[in-house]
Amino acid sequence: MPGPHNVSLRGNSLYMQLWRWLADATSYGVLFLSLSGVYLWATLRAERRLGLALLVAGALTFFGLLYALTA
Repeated sequence: MPGPHNVSLRGNSLYMQLWRWLADATSYGVLFLSLSGVYLWATLRAERRLGLALLVAGALTFFGLLYALTA
C-alpha cells in the first residue's frame, strides 16, 4: 500500500484487504510460473526448439501490437 493516500483509512476496507491479497497472490504466481517454466525449458531438451519458436512468436506478437497501438 504505497503512498500517503489518506493514511487513517488506508487498507481498512474488506475490499482493499482482498485486493491486496489477490495482487500479492497474482504476483507470486507469475514469478513461480516464470521461474519453473525457465527451469523446465532448460532441462527438457525435447521441448527446447518448440519453446524457442513460441518465445519468438510471442515477442513478434507483442512488438506487432505495440507498433499497431503507437502508429
